Amino acid sequence: MLHGLLQTDAIAAEQYPQRPIRLLIGYPPGGAVDATGRMLAQKLGDALGQQVIVDNRSGGGFIASELVAKAAPDGYTLLFTNGQFAINPGLLKKLPYDTLKDFSAISIVTISQFVIVVHPSLVVKNIRELIALAKAKPATNGYGSRGVGSPTHLSVELLEKVLSVRTVADRDEKTTAALCAEAQGVSLHPGVRCGAHQRKALERLCPLHHASCDGQRAAAM
Repeated sequence: MLHGLLQTDAIAAEQYPQRPIRLLIGYPPGGAVDATGRMLAQKLGDALGQQVIVDNRSGGGFIASELVAKAAPDGYTLLFTNGQFAINPGLLKKLPYDTLKDFSAISIVTISQFVIVVHPSLVVKNIRELIALAKAKPATNGYGSRGVGSPTHLSVELLEKVLSVRTVADRDEKTTAALCAEAQGVSLHPGVRCGAHQRKALERLCPLHHASCDGQRAAAM
C-alpha cells in the first residue's frame, strides 16, 4: 500500500502551488515505489501546472521521512512511501519523527499484491499443497523476504499464524533483484516484484498464489 504524505499547516489552497514541488521517495531508482512515484509526479505536475521534482533518498524510507517532517509545512515538500511507513512505529522504539503528528495523509495511490513463488524442485502445484508440505515437514522449508519487519516478512508471519505452520526465514535483507536471482533450492519468496531485466530469473520460479494486504483473504486460504 502506498501513501502520499503532506504537511498542510500553512497552505492557502487558492494560491497553491506557486513554485515547483519536491517529491521525496525513500527508495532507490528503479524499484516499485520509485516507478509509481514518478508516474504520480508526472500526472500531479500536469494537474497542478507546476513541476514535481522527484528526489530519491535511499535508506528504507527513514531519511526521506525525516526530511519531510523537518521541512516547512507549506505543501512544497511531499513524501511518497509505502506500507513500511506505517509498520516502522510498531517495530522501532524511537524514530526521528512522529508518524502521526508530523504528517498529514493525502491519498492512498495503489494497493500492492504479493506473489508466492517456489523453485520447481519443490514439488507443489498450488498453495494448498505448499501448506500441506509445511505441516508435514515443519521448520524445514525456507522463505526469502525483503528483510525483517518488511511487509513480505510480516505477511508470511501472518500466514504461519493463521494456518498453524512454521517455516524457516532467511533473515538477510534482500533487494527485489536478489530475490529474483536466487532461483535455487526450495525457498519460498513472497512479494517478489521484478523489472524487465529480472524476468529471466523469475521465469525459473513457479508462482502459486497472490495475496493483497487483506487479512480475510489470508484467513480464507
